[in-house]
Amino acid sequence: MAMIWASTLAIGLACMGAMAQLSVVDVDVAEQNDDDAAVVANRTYAEEHTALQRDIFINYNRNLRPIKNQSLPLKAQAHVYIMHFSVQENQQSMKLYGHIYMTWFDEMAVWDPVNYTNVRTTMVSQWQLWQPEIKVANSIAGSSQYFEISKRSHAALTSITPVLTKVEIYPTFSISIGCGFDFSDYPFDVQECALRFYNSNPMSEVELVVYYELKPSVMLAWGNDTNKKYISSWKLDNVTANISYYHNRVYNDTRPTTAAEKELTWSIFVTKITLVRNCQHYWVTLAIPTFCAMLLNAFSFMFSKSELALVTVIANFFLQLIFMLNELIELPPSTAEPPRIIRYSAYLMIMTTTAMMLHLFIRRLRYKQVPVPNEYVKRIKDVIANIKIGDKKEDETSESSQTSESDAYLYADLTRNLCLILYFTFGIVLSFFFLVL
Repeated sequence: MAMIWASTLAIGLACMGAMAQLSVVDVDVAEQNDDDAAVVANRTYAEEHTALQRDIFINYNRNLRPIKNQSLPLKAQAHVYIMHFSVQENQQSMKLYGHIYMTWFDEMAVWDPVNYTNVRTTMVSQWQLWQPEIKVANSIAGSSQYFEISKRSHAALTSITPVLTKVEIYPTFSISIGCGFDFSDYPFDVQECALRFYNSNPMSEVELVVYYELKPSVMLAWGNDTNKKYISSWKLDNVTANISYYHNRVYNDTRPTTAAEKELTWSIFVTKITLVRNCQHYWVTLAIPTFCAMLLNAFSFMFSKSELALVTVIANFFLQLIFMLNELIELPPSTAEPPRIIRYSAYLMIMTTTAMMLHLFIRRLRYKQVPVPNEYVKRIKDVIANIKIGDKKEDETSESSQTSESDAYLYADLTRNLCLILYFTFGIVLSFFFLVL
């Protein structure tokens, strides 16, 4: 009986010892878990993201397209923000300032948010990632265009799934592009210029796409002036975006379908900008002065004295020279026809020179007193009775022949009035076609 009680006591003591050891192990595990939780909880935001980015880029190759199947193209969506523009009319160019937003999916820079306290978005430097090598097709900077698009911006990485990440970049740009301006319709001209982005890889590797088919955004000002459209003498009338394709040295809008065509085709992101000239001082500084010069030519034939008419026309001639010199300095050059105001001024100079010759001719007629046949005088008197200017009195009741002196005076006066009618009519028609239409 004593032996049985001794065995039972030994077994009980052994069980109690085992349970004590298990309790010690559980306490150690719990303390270790508490320590890990404390470490995680005490991590700073920067430390968490530093660890995340270290794990993302530990095996990342930024020289390789970030897709697992390298035979498939990577589609990069783009959207342009225009912040400012300036037009260099003499250089046939435009400078644009703004941002280009680009986004694509990366299958290499991935992570599982569960392992990083549910961090789904992080910011990295743009140069750390693979990115489309964007260039400008019509940049006037040549090889220096490398610096026109910033390479020092940041990229936002958003985890879509543990094996797929969305990349977004917002590089700024300051680009000078060549344009084909035509100022022949100045100041009512409408100009178009296109900014052409392209990727150095063919479509079989990288394809540019318009971001959700949205038009480019224009933000020329902030706050209450967000609707601003005017800069200098230009109004930004419209901005559109589309994709063009370059194949065999030809631009077209037809997307290639076969793999062989895509290997020899480059996608081009085209931002077309439409500008309308806003020249509010045109009428005061150019149109009205030239129109007044035209009227001065016509009204010079109202003077009965040829000497006074000649002085008026000569003064008008020199005034036109001054205005034309100012026009040549201020007006933009044109690769096609000259602006309409220049053509109008050229015709006006011809009319002024012709007016001087006509006044000399009229003066000679007065001096020589060339007689006019009476039958011509009778036919024309009724026509010019209402517009004839002068102090000459006619004897309408006399049917006898007039003296040669009266005939000479009438001939000079008739010529002067005919010139007045022709100059005024032709000047009005010319002004309407060149200044109004």
